[in-house]
Amino acid sequence: RGFVRALDALIAAVAPGVHSPINVTVQGVSAAALTTLSASSPLTVSWNPSPNAPTATNFEVELVRLTHDGSTTTRTTVASATTPGTSFTSPVGLLTANTVYFVRVNARVSSSPENAPNSMALDSLASALTNAFLATP
Repeated sequence: RGFVRALDALIAAVAPGVHSPINVTVQGVSAAALTTLSASSPLTVSWNPSPNAPTATNFEVELVRLTHDGSTTTRTTVASATTPGTSFTSPVGLLTANTVYFVRVNARVSSSPENAPNSMALDSLASALTNAFLATP
């Protein structure tokens, strides 16, 4: 039991946990309220880092397409981008009209070998998702 506590303490010290981004918006609309989005405009995603959590090293924004065929739903990552900031705007043309998508924002804390030469690289990752939304013409 003591070994498990010591191991947990070591892992917590080496790879602090990051929390999911909060207040995610797409085109200024709350992620939870999002239902449609124009396919002819760029995709602008914004968020805030979670307070009282380790500072994220970077954020990754993923646009994921959902397709349904009979009883199977397939998720396909259409685009992804990494930024140290708290917003991202895509070029026009990523969304196809009459297609369903969602956005995932990943917060990551990285412990890279460059920063700690005698340690293993460990990451902590937490995600926030939007509602699924329909891209409209």
